Amino acid sequence: MEGELVIRGRTFAPIGESTIEHRVYTTGVLAEAGLLPLPDLQPGETKGDYGLRIYVELCKRKQYFPLLGALLVPAGHDSEAWTPEMARETEAFIRPTVDPQEQRAVENAVLSALIAFFAQGISSYLTSLGSSERENAGDPGRE
Repeated sequence: MEGELVIRGRTFAPIGESTIEHRVYTTGVLAEAGLLPLPDLQPGETKGDYGLRIYVELCKRKQYFPLLGALLVPAGHDSEAWTPEMARETEAFIRPTVDPQEQRAVENAVLSALIAFFAQGISSYLTSLGSSERENAGDPGRE
């Protein structure tokens, strides 16, 4: 997700580096959406088609708005200040958006964020999980 998003006069920014609580929350949303483990890019599928497929899954499993809450923070808030309550407030604010241009802006922002998240963010996240597992594997006293 690039840049700020203005919805009904309120500005939101994409979340940056945040807390472990945020990571756990986002992982839960993706799991509820059936997106973990990550679906593979299908042969001939473009990044845009892939993002659309993920978007449809989020909608089908009613995880679209929870993911918005995980991806956005109100402008002026640091990413580290993100909380599940802030996520719920963001969801509640965006849900009644009526303006078609604002709806498209939200949808485009989500699709862009999903493509970027899956292309970059999740790979580093999974790499960090793999590193922890390798470290623990070398020490039988660790779980």
